[in-house]
Amino acid sequence: MKRIGILGGSGETGHIIAELLLARDDVEVVLLGRNEDSLSAVAETLKNSRVLTRVVNATQPEPLREALLDLDLLIVAAPMLNHLSTVAQAALETKTNWLDVLMDSPEKIETLKALSPEFEKEGLQIISGSGIHPGLPGAMIRAIAGTLEPPKGAQVGILMSIDWRKYNPRTETADEFAYEICQMRSGGWFDGEYKTLSWLSPKGLRRIDYGTPFGILDSVVMELEEIRRIREVVPTLDHAAMAMSGRHPVADYFVTPIALLLSKLGRLKAAARFFWWGWTTFQTPPYRTVLIADVWDDSDKMERLTISHEDGYWLTAAVGAATAHQIIDSRIEGLGYHHAALAVEPSQLVEDLTTFGATVKRFSGKQEYGSA
Repeated sequence: MKRIGILGGSGETGHIIAELLLARDDVEVVLLGRNEDSLSAVAETLKNSRVLTRVVNATQPEPLREALLDLDLLIVAAPMLNHLSTVAQAALETKTNWLDVLMDSPEKIETLKALSPEFEKEGLQIISGSGIHPGLPGAMIRAIAGTLEPPKGAQVGILMSIDWRKYNPRTETADEFAYEICQMRSGGWFDGEYKTLSWLSPKGLRRIDYGTPFGILDSVVMELEEIRRIREVVPTLDHAAMAMSGRHPVADYFVTPIALLLSKLGRLKAAARFFWWGWTTFQTPPYRTVLIADVWDDSDKMERLTISHEDGYWLTAAVGAATAHQIIDSRIEGLGYHHAALAVEPSQLVEDLTTFGATVKRFSGKQEYGSA
């Protein structure tokens, strides 16, 4: 029986990952975190004899290594930008495979790539960025690109209508999320060339129909590592982009730009507080996270894949659990560092998300909205 550790096991995402893994896989789950009472409370709700808890602190390398010694896989589901290197080094030294559901900050990618040769030497994998974004957009494109000969363009729209008040993130979670959001740029593939866009560029705005009850919303093109690298796995794509909408115009066009400005000025904590104030204040029902991937060919034949769930945190956790399922079954090839979106078996990922409870729809027809 494989033993899977979840760092951040008492958090919302870690809790859901544990629940999904226990329901699907014959594994033991070890909840890892700093607060014993919080870990015990989550373990009690899971009501499963295959759940263990261990108190760890990323600032204490030796106890951390001891906690990882008997794990087959470590899933990182907690904010730890300042301690990422320490945790990754502990995983390496204890010969533990790595999966994270963290956002793609430049620091994270650089840290994990630097350790990749050593992980590879030990016969280990680093599978990084398994969630709504990063993770799902690139995998969705791959899941439907093979049905077109050849695919020429792709676009993923993401609507995040989330009741942020429900989660009340801790300060470090809010700070890290705001920091990573504020580090994002606008960019994608245009006519076979990858371009970074100005936030004021007309190419950086898309009108995307997210269906009932949301309708057509403005969505801003955001740079994403898996989109930048998508031609490594779908080389015929001349156009590719990912665009996001938060649904509320005040949050999208007032709160987020000011948070971006504060971050650029080095006022990270102020940016985080303002960001969370705006998104908790102005986001209103209905709540649902929707991803729509379109891939088309030169004749405008289009394949569409839609994945959605009422809870954005649940969907991130489900992608992480589905990716862990593939690691457990040795379905992901290659040692060392890999981006999850480009490494998973995409059709299997979609199938597992359906099994877990996500709403998945497919459509074939003519291209309906703008080239990426």
